[in-house]
Amino acid sequence: MKPRKVGVLGPGAIGGLLAARLSKAGHEVTVIATERTAVAIELTGLTLQTPHEQLETRPIARPWLTAPVEVLFVTTRATDLPAALERVPPAFLAGSTSGPLLTGNDPVPLLRATYRQSRVVAASVSGEASRPRVGGAEEHSVGWEFT
Repeated sequence: MKPRKVGVLGPGAIGGLLAARLSKAGHEVTVIATERTAVAIELTGLTLQTPHEQLETRPIARPWLTAPVEVLFVTTRATDLPAALERVPPAFLAGSTSGPLLTGNDPVPLLRATYRQSRVVAASVSGEASRPRVGGAEEHSVGWEFT
């Protein structure tokens, strides 16, 4: 598979896990986060601790998306979604695919209204993860499922 330009909005537990795994797989990953989190990840990288290994990765970290991506994973808390979407200009998602992976209200209608030129697809994830610190994610489940 050819490397993709991937954005991860909200590099917490699920977003951090995705960003670390995609970065390790050779994709160009940009995480979009609050200023504090973006600076911390830019300075120290992103660490994923799994039951079997520790991955140290260096994704691009920004408080706003500054270049187009092919795929955007939206992994913020549902309550933070409206403010987080302001960090991703719609022009950078023209022709891309966006997939929300968050709990709470159904975010698909809001994403489709905000990013009209992007294909927004419903997605789900099954697994257990946590964010013990900024720039860190822990995977507690073995055998994650993404649909």
